[in-house]
Amino acid sequence: MDIYCPKCGEPWDMDTIHEEVAERFDPTLWRLNGVYNQAAYDPLYQEVRKDFRRRGCVALGGSNCGPVADRRRAEAAAVVMDLLGDDLDGAAALLEDFEFLGMMDGE
Repeated sequence: MDIYCPKCGEPWDMDTIHEEVAERFDPTLWRLNGVYNQAAYDPLYQEVRKDFRRRGCVALGGSNCGPVADRRRAEAAAVVMDLLGDDLDGAAALLEDFEFLGMMDGE
C-alpha cells in the first residue's frame, strides 16, 4: 500500500518508513537481548513518520521534494495525515479509497 508525500504527492510504499528506521537507527535499539521489542521500535517509527509529514520525500531518502507532482494527492495526503495523526496505515487506506472512488483524478 502506498502513502503519498504531503509536499509533492509522489507515492511511497509503506515499507519505506520501516526501511528508513533501519537506515537511521542501530537495530539493537529495538532488539533488546536479540528479541524484537515493539515498545522500543514505536518511538523510532514515529520519528520517521513525523519527519516524512514535515519534510516530505527528503525524509525517506528522496533527493529532493521538488515541484508538486500531483497537487491533489499532496493536499489530500497532508489533510488525511493531520486528521489521522499517528495512524499512517489508516491514512494509506483512506487515500487508497479516495483513489478507488476517483476522488484523486484531475486538478
